[in-house]
Parts: sequence; C-alpha cells; structure tokens
Amino acid sequence: MEFKEYFKFLKLEKVKRKNAEELNESERYFYTIQLLDSENNPCRFLIFNKDLINKVVSLQLVGLQDIVCYIKVSYSNDKWQVNLIDIN
Repeated sequence: MEFKEYFKFLKLEKVKRKNAEELNESERYFYTIQLLDSENNPCRFLIFNKDLINKVVSLQLVGLQDIVCYIKVSYSNDKWQVNLIDIN
C-alpha cells in the first residue's frame, strides 16, 4: 500500500557504507533522513536511491520544515517494511 503523509523535517545525514572501499565513488554513501510524523513520533528512513538522494539534497531542507512524503508499506516474511518513495 502506498500513502501520502505529512512530516516535519529533523535531520539529514550522509552515512558511509561498511564496504565503501569496494564500491564506485557514487555508491559509497547512503543517506538517513529523520522526521516527525503528525503525532510528533520520530521516524527514520534510509535512502539508497540515487535520484531520491539528489532530490532530497537539492531541496535544502531546514529544521521543522513541513514536507510531504510518499511511502510504501508492505508485509513479507513476518515483518512490516516501510520505504520512502518520494519527497516534496
């Protein structure tokens, strides 16, 4: 299922992958975005998609800025998985 949800931006971090030395320069990092949902619960998404990373970085988000996130929720192998699809 896909949802459109409103969040408040907290922080964006660039994280070096554990096997970064074995990868191409463009694949050595991923990003973590930390947000607050509508009930002020903290949420964190890992972003690996290069296009989405470029979009998030280019938005130049500031603390507590309102943003719209499109997320996908799925259930498989006895666990829930929530993925960030897009951000505006």
